[in-house]
Order: sequence, then C-alpha cells, then structure tokens
Amino acid sequence: MEFVKLKICEQIAYITLNRSKVYNAINSEMVNQFSSCIEKIANNSTVRVVITRGEGGNLSAGSDLKQIANLSFNEAGLIEKLHADVFRSLDKIRPITIAVLEGYTLGGGLGLSLYHDFRIATQNAIIGLPEVELGWTPPWALGRLVDIVGFSKARWLTLSSSKISGVEAEKIGLVDIISSDKDIDENIDNIANRFAGLSMEAIVATKQFFHQMSEGNKSKEWDDLAQKKFENCFSDESHIHNILKKYRS
Repeated sequence: MEFVKLKICEQIAYITLNRSKVYNAINSEMVNQFSSCIEKIANNSTVRVVITRGEGGNLSAGSDLKQIANLSFNEAGLIEKLHADVFRSLDKIRPITIAVLEGYTLGGGLGLSLYHDFRIATQNAIIGLPEVELGWTPPWALGRLVDIVGFSKARWLTLSSSKISGVEAEKIGLVDIISSDKDIDENIDNIANRFAGLSMEAIVATKQFFHQMSEGNKSKEWDDLAQKKFENCFSDESHIHNILKKYRS
C-alpha cells in the first residue's frame, strides 16, 4: 500500500500523505515510506523545494491510535521515537521545505509540519495538540514548537489542547502564510516557483546559519526528553484506559 506518494517536477518535490480514509493518521509504515521519500530527495541534486501535504484535504489527524493502543509503553515510546527521528531528518536535506496545513492538522500532523522550514495554512484549517487532553505528553516536536512560537504560546497550545484556525495560527507565528481553500493550490505553486529560482548554495548556507542560531538545533535532546515523559504517562493505565479501549483490537 502506498501511504506516501512522491512526485518530482524538475526542481520541486511533492510529498503527499495518502491515508485519506483515516485523515492521514501516521503509522509506522507511513513513516518508513516518508523516510524513503526524504532519502530520494536528498540524493536528487536538482530539487530545491519540497512541499508536504495530505490527500483528501487534511494534512494529518496525528498518530494512528489503533497502532499504539495495543502496545506497551516502551513499544509505543520506541515507535514515537522513530517517527521523530524520521521527521527531524527534514532538517538535514538541502531544499527549502514547506508544509501545507489544511483540514485536520492535529498532534503528530502538526508536529510533522514543525520540522519544515515554512508552513502555509488554509484559513479554516483545524490545528492543535490534543495529547494532554487524551492523557499524555506530545512525544516529539515540542522543542520545535517553542522555537517557533515561544514558551508562553507553546504552553497554552499544549496544556489547553486548544484547536485554532489557520487565521489564528498565523497571528501567533505558527504559520507563515494563510490562504483561502480555493486559492491554496495557486499560492503553493507561486511560492514553490519563487524558491525554486533561488541559488541552492545560498539556500543551504542560509538554512545552516539559522539552524545553528536556533534552539531547534537541540531538537533531538527535546524529542528524547518528551519521549520519556510520554512513556511515563502512557504507562499509567488508570487515566488512559478509557481513551484507548475503543481503539484496542
């Protein structure tokens, strides 16, 4: 099953999450296929821009709870660590990376977008981190969230489990550009073509410079710590049992 599609058109690569029936919920097979796409892009010297979006009008509703519901806390922690390692590898590729936040962009879907250089959202996108409401800490990308929106807004988004629109996300700096649903494809093409015309040497040097300046260069440290906090919460069946039992086979 093709859970992630890759299409390369000259200097622009399009990655599409392809589990639309489950709102592009992220499971291990999807992550493995995403990793293969990143490797192919890294080995293609002509690609200057990467666009990541989801099939069916949603980026992703987050981790596939049907997968992790039947796992021990150690197993669930290892799965989430793998997801973090793969998505964080977006930092290592040369092209500019852009995530498209539309429809449901929740939990791991939002986390994935945070590892991109830029985020474009539709006005009515539904964006948030529901993990604390479910009973556990988001297992990765919190360091990157802080780097992008600051501690205060990151705390609010995480602890309140609030869902915000694309318009609200732009106001707090979580997304860089907002678009109407009808104009999103045109806006993506315009932005991608603009970046595709830039010098690759200048892109790489500038990305490296900002990455070295940023708190994001500690992403792995923060992801490892978040994974441990996630495992601690997930090991306590008393407060997550009612949430997970409907997903257990």
